[in-house]
Amino acid sequence: MIYMKMALVKKISLPTVNGYTFIEISDIIHCQADVNYTHVFTKKNEKITVSKSFEELLLSHHFYRVHNSHIINLAYVKSYTKGKGGYVTMQDGSNIQVSTRRKEDFLKCFLANQ
Repeated sequence: MIYMKMALVKKISLPTVNGYTFIEISDIIHCQADVNYTHVFTKKNEKITVSKSFEELLLSHHFYRVHNSHIINLAYVKSYTKGKGGYVTMQDGSNIQVSTRRKEDFLKCFLANQ
């Protein structure tokens, strides 16, 4: 008997103005809150704007809130630059500020996952 192992595709549905966009969670580089909206940045250089928060779901998939307005995918962190809170440079070239109060916990969390 042959068993085929099926890959479990983990996708998220993002409600947009025109309907829904379905993307793999692993394709999300970071999310930025903007008042009542969330901008989702993907590894395909897409910026998808939605009016929904899905922080809980992302935090269970190797994401971390580094700032009140930013959640990042730890898999796409390229570097961390020291400072009061410092900032992370993501693989897409974006620089995201780390809040002072989250800095210590972020570094512990990030370094523990390496």
